[in-house]
Amino acid sequence: MEATLAEIARNTEQCVKCGLCLPACPTYQLSGSEAESPRGRLALMQGAAVGALEGSPRFWQHLDSCLDCRACETACPSKVPYSRTLELSRRILLRPADEQKTPVGRLGNLAIRRLLPYPDRIRRIGQLLRFYQRSGLQRLAQTMGFFGIQSLRRLDAELPRLSTPFRAGAKPVSHSPNSNPAVALFTGCAATEFDSDTLRASEMLLTRFGFNVTLPPQQRCCGALPRHSGNHTLARDLLRQNLQAFADDPLIVTSATGCAAQLLDYRHEPGGDGFSDRVRDIQTLLLESWPEGLVPQRLDRTIGLHLPCSQRNVLHTPDASTQLLRRIPGLSLIPVGDNRFCCGAAGSYHLSHRSTADELVNAKLDNLSETGITMIVSANYGCGLHLLRAAKERGLDLQVLHPVTLLARQLPAPTDLNYR
Repeated sequence: MEATLAEIARNTEQCVKCGLCLPACPTYQLSGSEAESPRGRLALMQGAAVGALEGSPRFWQHLDSCLDCRACETACPSKVPYSRTLELSRRILLRPADEQKTPVGRLGNLAIRRLLPYPDRIRRIGQLLRFYQRSGLQRLAQTMGFFGIQSLRRLDAELPRLSTPFRAGAKPVSHSPNSNPAVALFTGCAATEFDSDTLRASEMLLTRFGFNVTLPPQQRCCGALPRHSGNHTLARDLLRQNLQAFADDPLIVTSATGCAAQLLDYRHEPGGDGFSDRVRDIQTLLLESWPEGLVPQRLDRTIGLHLPCSQRNVLHTPDASTQLLRRIPGLSLIPVGDNRFCCGAAGSYHLSHRSTADELVNAKLDNLSETGITMIVSANYGCGLHLLRAAKERGLDLQVLHPVTLLARQLPAPTDLNYR
C-alpha cells in the first residue's frame, strides 16, 4: 500500500503546473473548473496520497468525471503518467463508506463481474438478444413504452443489430506471394457476439495478406472495463489468463483500439512487458504488410472519420485509419467534429455521466446534417455505438463501421460483411 501511495506521489510531483493540458481536456473545456482538469485532478490525488486530503464525495466526483481519454498525456511536456496515476488512485484511495452508485452503475458492475469473464454466458446473452430483435419483441417494447427508465431506453437504443456471431471457420486462401508470420487474433469478450463483422473482416484481411491466423481459445476480456470501474482484482485475473493464452504467439493483433490500449498497459503489471511488446493494432499491421499490386475496388463516396482517443493518445497512430482507407480509390474522408476531443463514450462513461457524454457526442454530430454523410468509420466499437445512438436521436440515417470492415468490402473476395 505504502509503495503504491509513494508512486502516486512521485507521479503527481512530475506535474509542473504549466497548464498545457487544459486545452486538451474535454471536461475542463466544458466546465472551466480547475478541479475538472488534469492539473487539478493531479493536485487532488497528490493531496490524498500524502494525507493532506480525505477522499470525500466531492473529491471522487472530480476523479470519476474524468473520461480517461489521455489527451493530457499527449499534450504534457513532462510526460506525467496521468492514466496510470488515476488508476492507482481509484485502486487504493478509500471512498466514503456510504457512497451510493446509480442503478445503471450497479447493473454495469454486475455485468462486468458476472458476464465479461465468462464467454459461454456472453454467448447466451447474444442468443437472447438476437431473439429479442428478430422476434419483434424489441419493436413491441419500444412501441409500448416498456423502457420507463431513461438509462434502459439508452441501453436499448445503443444495442446494434446483431449479425451472425463470429466463430473460427474456414479461412480464404492467401493471395500474398510470401507468407508472413503467424498472428493470434485477439477477440476480446463481447466482440464475437456484438462486433462479429469486424472480427470476420480482420480474419479475412490478415489471411489475405499472408498471415496464418490463430484464435487462442483460452483468451478472455482485455480487462479495460473492470479496471476503469475499479475492479482491479478481476482485471488482474483476466490479465493472467491472457498472458497464459497468448504465451506462445509471436504477434497478438487486435482490431479494437480500446483493447489494444489496455493490452499495451499490461506492461505495468508483473509479467506483462513481453506481452505488450507483441501487441499490434491491425490497421498499422495491414499498412506495413500490404501485398504488392493489391488494389481495392473503387468507392466514389464521402464518409466521416472518427478518431478514437485510444488510437490518438495511446497507440499514437492518428493517421492509420486515413492511410488505410486512402487505399480505396475514389473514397473521401472528412473528420467527425474535432477529432482532438473525446466523443464521450469512454467505456461505460456514457452511461454513468450522460450529460457530459451527450454534450461531447453532439458536438461531433453538429455538422453531419449539413454534410449529408451517411457513413462513419471508427476503430473503437464503443465509440461507434455511442455515435450511432446519438445519430438516431437526431433522426439521422447513419451507418457506423470499422475501417477494416469497409476495406474488406472493397476487396474482390467472397465474404459476407453486412454491418448493422
